[in-house]
Amino acid sequence: LNKGIARISGNSALTVFDEYEGLQETVEAIARYKGALHLGTQDGFWRLESDNGSTQLQQIPGVQGMCWDLLPFKDNLLVAANAEVYVYNGENVVSLDFPTKSTVYVLKRSVVDSTLFYAGRADGIVRFRYTDGNWTFLDRIKKASYLIRSLQEEAPPKLGMPIVLWAGTRTSGAI
Repeated sequence: LNKGIARISGNSALTVFDEYEGLQETVEAIARYKGALHLGTQDGFWRLESDNGSTQLQQIPGVQGMCWDLLPFKDNLLVAANAEVYVYNGENVVSLDFPTKSTVYVLKRSVVDSTLFYAGRADGIVRFRYTDGNWTFLDRIKKASYLIRSLQEEAPPKLGMPIVLWAGTRTSGAI
């Protein structure tokens, strides 16, 4: 499905949500958050709503442009979109407003430090942190001309050794 999503469950019918239900563009990310399915698409951020046996798609306002990745965290959902990372709490969308702007393609939470997050962007990788209810931009750890599409952190084998962060690029392999 280039423009839609499908659900297959054993011993039940196939359910498809596509352009006929309002989903006009490619789905880039899916996450279940607060019991509802949320979608990141090429034309924004959506929630699949179920009410009295009826299911419909509702676009969530506040996220500008393409939505590339979704990452549940505590009572929030982090949303990677064009030039921004947003925090969605089920009602409101707030931009983290990083000092440098670039399309964010992937979000990753550290396996070593649960308050540390990475954002893979069109211009490299940035780090940010969640502490006591506040989000703080830390730095850009890798400036690159590579479009970062995936991130994988490896915990060090021994205490005191450095953390290894792998980045998958769109056209240049892993760095």
